[in-house]
Amino acid sequence: MTDKAQDPGQAPATQAPPAPPTTNDKALERFRPIEDRCIAMFGSKERFMQEASFLLAAVNNTPALQECTPQSIVGVLVSVASSGLSLNPVKKEVYLIPRNIKVKTPGQADRWEKRAMPEPSYMGLMKVATDTGAVRSFEVHEVYQGDEFDFDIVAKRPTVHKPYWSRGKERGAIIGVYGMATLADGSIIPEHMGADELKKIRSKSDNASGSVYNDWEGEMARKSLLKRLQKYIPRTPKSEAFLQAVELDNAGFDLATPTGIAAGSEDRVKQTEIMAEVRALIDAYQGEDKDGMHKEVVEEAKKGRVNLKFWEDVRTRLWS
Repeated sequence: MTDKAQDPGQAPATQAPPAPPTTNDKALERFRPIEDRCIAMFGSKERFMQEASFLLAAVNNTPALQECTPQSIVGVLVSVASSGLSLNPVKKEVYLIPRNIKVKTPGQADRWEKRAMPEPSYMGLMKVATDTGAVRSFEVHEVYQGDEFDFDIVAKRPTVHKPYWSRGKERGAIIGVYGMATLADGSIIPEHMGADELKKIRSKSDNASGSVYNDWEGEMARKSLLKRLQKYIPRTPKSEAFLQAVELDNAGFDLATPTGIAAGSEDRVKQTEIMAEVRALIDAYQGEDKDGMHKEVVEEAKKGRVNLKFWEDVRTRLWS
C-alpha cells in the first residue's frame, strides 16, 4: 500500500509564516508528559505550543496520519524538537510520512501498525547544517538526460552543464547529482552521485514508491547528496541538531550501518524505528523506574550496535 506524504514543495521565501492554528488545552493534553523536555529543546513554551499546534493541524488535515499510533504522533514532536527543525507548513522543513511497520512482540503473533515518521526536507537539512556555523552554504544540482553535461572525476566538478530547458530538449530521467559545501573557512568540498547510487538509496526506503519520491524526485536526489556531504562538516557545539536531523532521515534507510551488521540489514532499520519510539515512550512514562530505564537505554545506545531484542523488550515493558 502506498501512503501519501505531505507535499514537500518549497514556499516563496518572501511569504510570511502563518499564525499557528488555535489549539485548545484538551487537544494538547497528549503532549503534557513531554512538555518540559520539548520546551527546553525549543527554547520557549510559546515555540512548543506552536509546534504542537502545527503537528495537530497536520494530523487533522491528513486522514492517513489519523490512523497512526498516538505514541508515534507524540514521538514526532520530540524528534523535531531535538533536530532544530520546524513543522511550520510554510517553511517546508519537515514532512510527515505515515508508515506501515511490522511489530514483533515476544510470545505474540506479528502485527502491523501505522506510525507517523518525520522526514526532513532538503531545505530542512540545509538549514540545520548552516545553523551549525561550520558551513556557509550548499550548492546542489541534478543532472537530467536532456542536459549537456561533462564531468571531471578528479576535481569532482562539471566542465560543462547546460540544462535541458536551455537546449530545447526534453528533460528525461535523472542521471546524477553533484554539488559542493562551502565551509566557514572558505574551503570548498565537492561531491557527486550517479543514478545507480540514487536508485540504491531509494530502494532502501520503505516509502520508495510513495508520493515523495514520485512527485519530488529531484529534491530527494539533492537531499541524498547533502547527506553525503555532511560527513565532511566540522563538528561544532551546534552540530548535534544537524546529526539528529540526518538520523531522522536515515530512519527509513540503511546509510549508517552499526557495528557488525551488513549493509541492507532489516534489523538495523527496524531498530532505528524502535529506538525513536522508545525515546517517546520514556518521555511519557510515569513509572518509578523511569530514571533507571532511561539510563539503561542511553548506555545501550552508546554502544552503537544492533541489539534488536533489547529494544523490543524495553518497548514491551513501556507498553505494559
